[in-house]
Amino acid sequence: MVRQARLARAWTQQALAERARISLATLKRLEGGAVEVSLGGWLSVLECLGLLPLLGELRDPASAAVLDATRTQRARPRKRDDLDF
Repeated sequence: MVRQARLARAWTQQALAERARISLATLKRLEGGAVEVSLGGWLSVLECLGLLPLLGELRDPASAAVLDATRTQRARPRKRDDLDF
């Protein structure tokens, strides 16, 4: 995805690395799919390419199921007794 976006803009790897403030080696690892690239590196590159808003569209059904299962329900107000002193 990053490589196609970079090529669509006719940017060299060096130009994108400079814009994203990462090393050329890091960009090459990122484009190669290496898992050791930091999240900050990914975010910087995605921001430069205008792809950062796409992250908001990602949905993970497993995470949604965990959140739904652990979501606490609102506590109901306790009935007050008139005889409570």
